[in-house]
Amino acid sequence: MIFIIIYACNNSVKQKKQSSDITVIHPVDSTSKITYAWIFDTVANRTHSPYEQRTAEIEKNVRLNDSVFYVLYSVHTSVNRTEYLLSFINNRAQKEVMISEGPDADLSIPHYDFTEYKSSNDTLYEVFHYDQTVKYPEKVLTKDGQFKEGSDFENVDIKTDTTHVRIRILHNGFIVHDTIK
Repeated sequence: MIFIIIYACNNSVKQKKQSSDITVIHPVDSTSKITYAWIFDTVANRTHSPYEQRTAEIEKNVRLNDSVFYVLYSVHTSVNRTEYLLSFINNRAQKEVMISEGPDADLSIPHYDFTEYKSSNDTLYEVFHYDQTVKYPEKVLTKDGQFKEGSDFENVDIKTDTTHVRIRILHNGFIVHDTIK
């Protein structure tokens, strides 16, 4: 049985919705008493996995105008955390964009990659993808590509390739990617 738990931030009252395989905690707007369960159902449907338990959390909800808003949400598993931007135009979800991924590192594998972001305002996100590999593979790796005895990702020289992407959320709800490097 898969359980997806969704939390929302910056709301004073919360309601709980439960079905056979999903538990959703969603806020009630304290001034109008309107529930936004459909937003959380949308996120839950996008984070469902038959293979592992996941927890989703809505970290930020930003209204850009009367017909456009977006959410920043994260999905947690036992070994990974991924964050996404998801815009809604006229209450219809668009394609989400991953802005961060931080898997647990397996130090016995000679490759590791992760993605981070920083935000300077509500419509601009700087996304950095880091791809780390062994700098001198002929010295520390076997012919099969595994670490030699006594070597692991912590005690060898590594090289890091970085990709920088600027993600802008336009006021019409579209998300634009500009590759910087």
